[in-house]
Amino acid sequence: VVGPPLPNRDLPVTIFPSAQVLVEDAPQRNEFFTGPFLPLPSLVEETPARLLRRSSSFSAPLSQHPELKQWISEASDSGLPIIYIALGTLVKPSKDLIERLIAGLDGGPWRILWALPKAQQDLLPRKLSDHWHVDNFPPQFALFRAGLVQAFISHCGASSTHEALCQGIPMVCMPFFGDQYEWAVSVCKFVKAG
Repeated sequence: VVGPPLPNRDLPVTIFPSAQVLVEDAPQRNEFFTGPFLPLPSLVEETPARLLRRSSSFSAPLSQHPELKQWISEASDSGLPIIYIALGTLVKPSKDLIERLIAGLDGGPWRILWALPKAQQDLLPRKLSDHWHVDNFPPQFALFRAGLVQAFISHCGASSTHEALCQGIPMVCMPFFGDQYEWAVSVCKFVKAG
């Protein structure tokens, strides 16, 4: 949490789900910035004693995703960069958007890992080539932390944005609603990472 001390107890406190570095103006005396709660490094280590402490599949180790681990190994052997797509869990992309993403990315000199909820995978127009891997909930933080992703197509949710920025991953911003637009502007205009 970043911000100046409160002058008195009567002022309402405003807590922004952001980081001060991403906001142009200095905080007012009653404004605080707090980022997402990232898992501690020990929570993504692959030790049995720590497995029970995880709360999200996004923070799970790669070892819990053998099919994905194999695909990543093949991607690494090919020398092609990995583009990661994650549009969050609240937005249901239209069939048209899914088709446009596939048309724009298919056949390029890269491999694509797409975090797409199972309910939305029915919108995929066809079987995708081996350059694609669609996963319900890949371990996003572990992928970023391991340096396996070279570009991130994101809805700009707070957690995903912080995770990508902390690992130096350039972003293609696709906000849908709420604070995602603010994050996209911050990533592109202030951080210049998208």
